Amino acid sequence: MAQQQPTPATPGTNGSARKAALPAVRIARHGETLDLSVYDPQQFHLLVPFQAIQPSSPYLMVSANVVRLSPNPDDGDVYKGEGGSVRLTKVGLMKLASGAGITWHWPECKRVDDGSNRDYVCWTVVGGLMLPDGTYQVVRATKEIDLEVIEAEVREQQAKKIDYEWDEQARQYIKRNWKSQESRDAALEDAVRKEMIRYRKNRLALAETGAYLRAIRQALSIKANYKPAELAKPFVMVRTWIDVSQDPELARQRMLGAGPGFGLTVQQPHSESPAVAVLAAPRVVERPEAPDEADEPSEVYNGEIPEEETVTADRLI
Repeated sequence: MAQQQPTPATPGTNGSARKAALPAVRIARHGETLDLSVYDPQQFHLLVPFQAIQPSSPYLMVSANVVRLSPNPDDGDVYKGEGGSVRLTKVGLMKLASGAGITWHWPECKRVDDGSNRDYVCWTVVGGLMLPDGTYQVVRATKEIDLEVIEAEVREQQAKKIDYEWDEQARQYIKRNWKSQESRDAALEDAVRKEMIRYRKNRLALAETGAYLRAIRQALSIKANYKPAELAKPFVMVRTWIDVSQDPELARQRMLGAGPGFGLTVQQPHSESPAVAVLAAPRVVERPEAPDEADEPSEVYNGEIPEEETVTADRLI
């Protein structure tokens, strides 16, 4: 099968490289090779460690999917981080999850605390994706929401904010003059109360969403922070598919875990004699949960609660 090559970036008049042209989805079936070396690391974020993949079974095919995210926070894919960096939002991460083919084991995606503490929620999700070598990687992630901790953080943030007010004429924040310490304390308590009402109303959804986002970051090895210039490069990921056109019944059994195994021939990068591994049957590999990079300041803790919190099946295809 003739595969479309990505168009190289052409130097601009100012010496910088223009955005890489997005190629069409590239697919390799049995007997074909998906060449990933055409994706220049200077132009693309390659989220797999392979240079070339060749399906060794007629029942598998692989595709290279390209996802571009906007570095502009107004577009919804990122929000502002520290030091001029940006972090991927729920919307941005869901786009990457869809491109990689992450699926979820819904019976195991649930609240796991006993609900006895109204200030505490713990949510666990279990998902996974088929890797290019034929293994199925399972990812588990947990997110805790402790409103006592959040309230302390909110109080600290509001204590700094209430001492300043926006001057429309000067177009800047100016120091607020309080009549008394009692009036300042009352204003602080009112601000904290209003903020915590929003958190209490959304605590279940915040825990659920946080667990999904943590799982996606683990599965795809997504960095916590990106420079806006880095997001000018699209993300490239490989998705492994069952080729249902070969035998629909056998494909159905395989998806239900009852069919025979399939394998891939994988060429490892940077090797004069690439190692070749042909798997007779898929293996299930569970990826351990890593420390959550999102424990840094995030949209959950900076006073920005997204309007839509609940993750539904139709948004995680």
